Amino acid sequence: RLLATLNSAAGAIPGDEWIAGQRVRYLLQSGRSAEALAAARTCGAAPWWCEALAGLALHVAGDYGAADSAYRAALDAMPPDERCRWTDISALLDGTLAQRYRRLPCDERGPFERRLWWLAQPLYSLPGNDRRTEHLARATMTRIERDARSTYGVLWGDDLREVTVRFGWPTYWTRSEPATLSSFADVPITGHEPVPAFHFLPDGSAWDDPGSASPQVWEPRAPRAREHYAPRYATAFGPLEHQVALFRRRDSCLVVGAYDVRSDTLFARDSLQAALV
Repeated sequence: RLLATLNSAAGAIPGDEWIAGQRVRYLLQSGRSAEALAAARTCGAAPWWCEALAGLALHVAGDYGAADSAYRAALDAMPPDERCRWTDISALLDGTLAQRYRRLPCDERGPFERRLWWLAQPLYSLPGNDRRTEHLARATMTRIERDARSTYGVLWGDDLREVTVRFGWPTYWTRSEPATLSSFADVPITGHEPVPAFHFLPDGSAWDDPGSASPQVWEPRAPRAREHYAPRYATAFGPLEHQVALFRRRDSCLVVGAYDVRSDTLFARDSLQAALV
């Protein structure tokens, strides 16, 4: 019924940004990502906003390469101040990295942000960078939520925006019974983000010299991480014992990697796909 109302409203006011965003949002919440993408592609609002909604739908559908392309188009067409808000990663950083980033004016932050997303990419064997598109999908959701009443019954604000940017938006909600009849109007509502979620950002030691970084600077299960992300394609991440050798071939070289997972129960009941990137 809600979606039917939104569809009618979109037909009557095709250029309304709020209606376009709510249509895509509720179609995605209903598990109808193909319809959400179709709604984004027929959106009549500002082109950058329609591209961002398409990026959101593609990301949720797991088409990260296409989502990356849609978000690049959206960012290119955005007003500069809006683009600065969407690409801002200060909420994800702490320590000296956060200080270095915040000292930069917005128009000089691009190289810093590109390096962060390169280091934080979960799997280089997948097209696109799903940690980056996740960040932009979260930015899209915060704008969709901005002018709507939140599920928690309070107005949207900077606090809820930061929580969403750091940890994602809830996939479901629960509510608790009030302690007394007098508190019935204040029923506690809890949002639950996707799990399992992982921390893909490395610590600062990998920043200036990635080539010398050890695997230990990435701690996916860090207990107090400033951010996390739950990829839809994986339920666990772990180190892989391996050997790598380089063989010179005139003006190039041959790279060979070897590993053995026969005794690893993580791979016992599933297929194996490997990539050297």
